[in-house]
Amino acid sequence: MQAYGADLPKSAPIVFNASVVTLANATASFSFGLPIFMFIGFLAREEGVPIDDISSGGFGLVFTTMPKVLTHMAPGLANIMGLLFFFMITTLGLSSSISLLQALTTLLGDLYPEQMIKHRKRVLVGIVVVQYLFSMIFICEAGYSFIDIVDTFLANYQTILTGIFEVVVVCYVMRGGVERIYSMVNANSKTDSIWKKTYPFLVFSTKYVIPSALTWMIIENVVNDAKGRGIIERHPDWGVVVFGYVIIVGLVALAPMAYTILFPIDVGAFADDDDEDFVLSGMNGGAPKIEGGTDGVATEALE
Repeated sequence: MQAYGADLPKSAPIVFNASVVTLANATASFSFGLPIFMFIGFLAREEGVPIDDISSGGFGLVFTTMPKVLTHMAPGLANIMGLLFFFMITTLGLSSSISLLQALTTLLGDLYPEQMIKHRKRVLVGIVVVQYLFSMIFICEAGYSFIDIVDTFLANYQTILTGIFEVVVVCYVMRGGVERIYSMVNANSKTDSIWKKTYPFLVFSTKYVIPSALTWMIIENVVNDAKGRGIIERHPDWGVVVFGYVIIVGLVALAPMAYTILFPIDVGAFADDDDEDFVLSGMNGGAPKIEGGTDGVATEALE
């Protein structure tokens, strides 16, 4: 059987999707993020208050600071900017909801493929209804406090813990580790000498620098909360403990453990016993034998 891509010409265009997406995301983040500092400084000057008194993050920034900034603009410009700004917020909310829903349905599809094929629509409706019922707490009288706590812990704890778990699995659980992934990238794309020069740095960063930095961020957040400088200074202690540490941090920490117990990880499923040799061959200058390879070297036929 001939591998896919073996018959492609050497001049076939290669799109580095990961690079394009990363650069586009970083460009958009800096382009839309840097003006926020200008808005906060402008509002502090107009109101004659210290910058520390102006909300600079979370929902306070979106629903308090930005509307105040719009009031200082010309009426016509304020209407246009307000429409564009809140349309962007709505789009971000819808995309986030879809991504959260898709993550759960993908997991259920992997665990129960036959059932999901038969009852996919019912499962989707059921998940959406449950999410809707849970979200009702955020529109009650104390809803802003609840959503501020949940949002803060999702950003400061859940995202970081998820990153740590992913790095640990990729680097220390999956057979071949991160070296195998980078070798597959090298074998399935057009790379040059720069890639091979940065390869040791990328491996070292992924295995040691990234988890160390994420762990330090977690420790710093916990210390700030313990000293009363974080979210705990804005809301009651019991709310932060229950909705933050118990629900968000507890579920994030316990969910992977429970999943591992119920569905033990089959390390052998990540790679065959004799897979490491030819996976690493791409970094040693050998012909890549990974299905889908489309670089200039002829792809060998797979039996």
